[in-house]
Amino acid sequence: MEQLARVRSLEITHPEEALRLAEQGDSLFPGGLFRQERQAIAIQSLVRLHRVGEARQRARAFKQAYPRSPFAERMKQLTDEAGD
Repeated sequence: MEQLARVRSLEITHPEEALRLAEQGDSLFPGGLFRQERQAIAIQSLVRLHRVGEARQRARAFKQAYPRSPFAERMKQLTDEAGD
């Protein structure tokens, strides 16, 4: 929970660090309760870093892995709205 709180706090102001920590959290807690949220933050961070191709690829994988996730539609919107 502490790790996710740190990721959330960096999401807007330091997306590169948020991305790094989200990926680290996925490695440390692969089956963790907050995996979907960490992945959503990673996708949003990629968009903020103008790495739209990577964000779209991850958003597609996210939607496939979690089709009923409350984050799925937001990930699609973010990547659709982002320019290449």
